[in-house]
Amino acid sequence: VARRQFAAMDCFNSSARKALLAPDKSEVPSKSMHVRVAGRLVEAWNDEHFAKLRAAHNVPDHFLDQTNHQVSVDFTAPRAESSAGKGGHAQYDSACGKFVVKALSGDDNTMLLKLAGSLVQKLLSGSTLLCPIYLHFVDPETEKAYMVMRNLTQAGPWKAKYDLKGCADDKTLEVDGVPIQPVRRRFWRADMWLRCAWTPDRWRYYEGKQQARALRLGMAACHRDDLVRMIKTDADWLISNGIM
Repeated sequence: VARRQFAAMDCFNSSARKALLAPDKSEVPSKSMHVRVAGRLVEAWNDEHFAKLRAAHNVPDHFLDQTNHQVSVDFTAPRAESSAGKGGHAQYDSACGKFVVKALSGDDNTMLLKLAGSLVQKLLSGSTLLCPIYLHFVDPETEKAYMVMRNLTQAGPWKAKYDLKGCADDKTLEVDGVPIQPVRRRFWRADMWLRCAWTPDRWRYYEGKQQARALRLGMAACHRDDLVRMIKTDADWLISNGIM
């Protein structure tokens, strides 16, 4: 489930990246300054597209503005999940808990600029597991780029929360409300290749990966068919755009 939080803009197929990041003269990204985040105007990119999704989901334009003197987003306090991804880019919870603000790398920012229209059209179709993205903006003060997603795992604490990709990257993110800190085995870490040298945190991370990979979800056949269909159509869209 948690994987949906990152599926839209997680990583890119290196063989297609060069072509995809090339300038596209047919659709020039637009920029506007009518959206406020944390009390100040930001540079909103392609908001003619993302505004349609916000309207469809009853999300107001200034959903991340300050209310009752409360800071809507604290950019000094990244969420725990920031350390779970390999990209290393920070994530922040909104004060209401309904949204996640994620810092974007240069490639991610360029791809979102390029695919905004197609992505919003896909999200508006309703038959998708991709996480809704409601805003793509640049903070004029820091010149950092961000996107704002719906927080699909707002409730908690969780008995167990997983990041499932259907491959060796499957992992457990949380057990009994306690986040699992990633302790990855890297080729330059000789101690990580000797199990006798593993720390308790490394064992916990490893056992969580084994548990995630062995997970089986029981569901009715009709629900499974719907799920498989949406995964396929989402994968087809991602592949057609060279993502993942």
